[in-house]
Amino acid sequence: MRIALALALVLGLIACKSDEPVRVSEGLPRAYLEEPPAPAPSAHPYYDESGSLRESDEVIAGLRLPVGMTLHFKEDRRHVYNSHLPPRDFVRYFGPRLFTGDVRLVGEGAVYRDAAPMQAKGAIVKLEVAIRETARGSQVDIREIPPPPLNPKSAAELSELLKAEAYE
Repeated sequence: MRIALALALVLGLIACKSDEPVRVSEGLPRAYLEEPPAPAPSAHPYYDESGSLRESDEVIAGLRLPVGMTLHFKEDRRHVYNSHLPPRDFVRYFGPRLFTGDVRLVGEGAVYRDAAPMQAKGAIVKLEVAIRETARGSQVDIREIPPPPLNPKSAAELSELLKAEAYE
């Protein structure tokens, strides 16, 4: 039985060997035989080639916002956005764009206090940018800090105002 199996194997190998080159059917174009080119990578709507969030056209007090956020609500000097993207992506986006010495990491988010936008031109408005993790992704809360008064009252004037209010 072994001899018959070995003989069948040898005959099969001899039958497969051919000196003739394989010919392609004349009616089949060569393009059908080649591997198709890989599709061009489509640009991601939120991230660039390096994996960072893309900039949007929206600017608050000189700070250009990233794409991927939707306005939740807005009031005087406060802008709150929600996103389904993770908070760490916003921390990586805002970190290099804000100049501050007061950054506090909170979970996957962060709070940038008394921050000045690096790209701001003209009068600089200080900001507090809080990035929080939510059940659905992230919340970005941007507060514009009002500038100090041009002519602040002295301690004596403030004391007199407090006394006057106390007697009313």
